[in-house]
Amino acid sequence: MSTASEVLAAQLRSPGFRRTEPGYDPDQVVHHLGAVHALVVELERRSDDLAAAVAHAEAAAIRAEAEAPPPSLDDDELLQVVFDGQRRADELLARAEAEAARLGDQADARIAELRDDRELRRLAAAVEEARRQWTALREAITEAEDDLHAVDVATTRCRAVIDERLTAALLDLAVMAETQLATSSTTERP
Repeated sequence: MSTASEVLAAQLRSPGFRRTEPGYDPDQVVHHLGAVHALVVELERRSDDLAAAVAHAEAAAIRAEAEAPPPSLDDDELLQVVFDGQRRADELLARAEAEAARLGDQADARIAELRDDRELRRLAAAVEEARRQWTALREAITEAEDDLHAVDVATTRCRAVIDERLTAALLDLAVMAETQLATSSTTERP
């Protein structure tokens, strides 16, 4: 495994995501990354197997070439088989590398989709929080208006009671004043 592959495998095993609310279920993210990691490991294993098969075929070809007497005209077919084997091994290795690159591109695209989806979810959560705050503010304003109305009704009632009491007290004072004046004018006459 190459150094870049080792670093990628280490990052896939332990991505170091930050936890956010709301966000993705961490267990699902870990499970998904585990599946991606398993796929990458399998592709690397296949690539290593193909490289080993190529190396084995090359070694066998070298041994066969070293052990075989120089080819005669009849050995041309044998040389053609060796060359075809080498060409086929090169094709297999190129296909394995292309498949690994294709899967790497798919993984990168999926990671970008997950990032975009995470951003959309974050924005949706922010909009929902703003909506909750707006609703709570409207409810608070309605409650305050209700309280103000209740205070206004109570104030109006208090004014009416105070007006009634003041009117009654003024009438009482007027009656008392008249009575006092009448009493004093009767007592002052000789």
